[in-house]
Amino acid sequence: MNEGDQIGGYTLVSQLGAGGAGTVWLAEDEGGDRVALKLVHPALAADEESRRRLQREAATVNSVRSARVAHVVDIETDASQPFIATEYVEGPTLASLMNGQPLAPELIAAIAASLARTLMAVHDARIVHRDIKPSNVICSPHGPILIDFGIAMGEADEHFTRTGLVSGTAGYTAPELLRARPADDDSDWWAWSATLLSLATGRPPYGTGDVQAIITRVLTGEPDTEGLPLSFAQIIHQALSPDVNSRPEPDEVVATLVELYGFPGDVMSINQLDWSAAFANPYVSTVRPVVADEPRVVGSSSGMLAWSNNDETVQFGDSPLHPSTRPLPRPETDEWNVGSAASSIPQLGMGQTVSDTADFQSLTYPNGAPAGMYGQVVGGYVDPHAMAVPGQWTGPGADEFDVDDRYEDLGYEADLPRTVWIFGCIIAMPLALIPMFAGVMGTATVIVLMFFMAFGGAFHRHRENRRVRAGIARSSDTAATVASSPLLFIRALVQVTFGLGIGGIVPYLAWNLYTVAHGGSGQWMRLLDIVLASDPNATLDPLVTEPIGSIGVWIVVLATIVSAWLMPTSSDLRAGTSMAVRRLLGPVWVRAIAGLLAVGVVGATWFLVTGGAL
Repeated sequence: MNEGDQIGGYTLVSQLGAGGAGTVWLAEDEGGDRVALKLVHPALAADEESRRRLQREAATVNSVRSARVAHVVDIETDASQPFIATEYVEGPTLASLMNGQPLAPELIAAIAASLARTLMAVHDARIVHRDIKPSNVICSPHGPILIDFGIAMGEADEHFTRTGLVSGTAGYTAPELLRARPADDDSDWWAWSATLLSLATGRPPYGTGDVQAIITRVLTGEPDTEGLPLSFAQIIHQALSPDVNSRPEPDEVVATLVELYGFPGDVMSINQLDWSAAFANPYVSTVRPVVADEPRVVGSSSGMLAWSNNDETVQFGDSPLHPSTRPLPRPETDEWNVGSAASSIPQLGMGQTVSDTADFQSLTYPNGAPAGMYGQVVGGYVDPHAMAVPGQWTGPGADEFDVDDRYEDLGYEADLPRTVWIFGCIIAMPLALIPMFAGVMGTATVIVLMFFMAFGGAFHRHRENRRVRAGIARSSDTAATVASSPLLFIRALVQVTFGLGIGGIVPYLAWNLYTVAHGGSGQWMRLLDIVLASDPNATLDPLVTEPIGSIGVWIVVLATIVSAWLMPTSSDLRAGTSMAVRRLLGPVWVRAIAGLLAVGVVGATWFLVTGGAL
């Protein structure tokens, strides 16, 4: 296959990777939409059983109601060139992102929380992924995306592999799977924990080298936690216990990481996290350790941890870390009682086996799957032992997270911006000047601006609600929302009108009470004459140029706008304003500068109009 070739209506753009099962291409359909096209080796779809497996893979992915998995959009199993087309996700894999270096601990906490939600959704669909590892997670601008459900299995599926065959990668295959027990949710969570450990150290979770030693360390519970803070190492060590019943719940692991390190940018939830910025600086930690002199692990042995604090080393347990040449227990022992079935080797695919009597030292390992299976590949193939590809990634790649909610996933996490409560009030300050000096045109300008903010918020929220109900973002959502625009127009108009009408009552009454107290009679119409003047330049009210009077008029107009902004019925107005602030002003420091400018405009205007004399 070459770039530009046509396969099933898709044009091949560039090859993303290759493995024993086939190749993965970035491709475009006739409409120009990009997909990840997995060209399956024809031999893997030569019989009915193989075709059913491919169909199962597609059904498996699409049964998961989460935006954090790459769903299948097309599949062809009967053609001379079988393929599976999935959503294309831009970004490197976690394996590529690490590049042999540990990630920032607060980023690991965010990844742990996000992947936990995704994995919970996978399990809610009664699916066991069975191949959780860094090279199967894409670092997209919207967060980690789980890919490669090729060996995932649902409860109703036949077991296509023979008893005892373990599909997966050494170091990420749970001990119970190595003992030929059925895959279940617990084995996925174990692999999730192994992935977090690898992210924290920049190394494979159970070392590299001899396969026997890696599998032995998995079975005896000896993960490579050297160099980690003790609190981190302890919870991960427990999560990787060979004894399923001894492992903590996933939410306990996430809660520990969040409590220790928080999230990047000090945000309070993963929905507020700027994933592009976090993935662009994955090694830079902005957190301060909870305990400044927290001891760090310097070795482990037989499930025991050894750690160092300052110059003193403390070790529990008397056996050393098992060397890479430790012999693997023979298959005929009770621990490896799998009958006449095959044992596993790293990165075994479907249908690949190694006999019980094989010499592990003389095995040759397959090249395996590409590192960026459905995204950007940097530098080429990722060795399953090396965990990172040569080269370096140079570019950047929803609901409030609560460690007590067990990551309840609604399928699609609505992209709703965080409300800019304080900044919304600040930007209302210069807006309140416009009706004072521009009369009716200025008042209309402010109302129209607020209406467009409310309409934009209503449009965005309506579209996001459609996606939440469907469990996935669809190209038809925008068109359907456009069709609902007349109703959204009325909704926004009612919100702004009601908000200004009700919100202006208290400031207006306060103004009149003030004028009665200081002038003997209420100036009921004077304020309205100012903000509704048809030619303010010709008939500028002296009150506007008076130092104290101008402040009073400005406060009344400002209070009306702010009250409308804070009204419970103005949720669309707040959403639209928050979206505009997020897109136009972005980082907090830019908003701070904009806020200072807003205050400066108000002060400068008052000084120029009144002369600055109180």
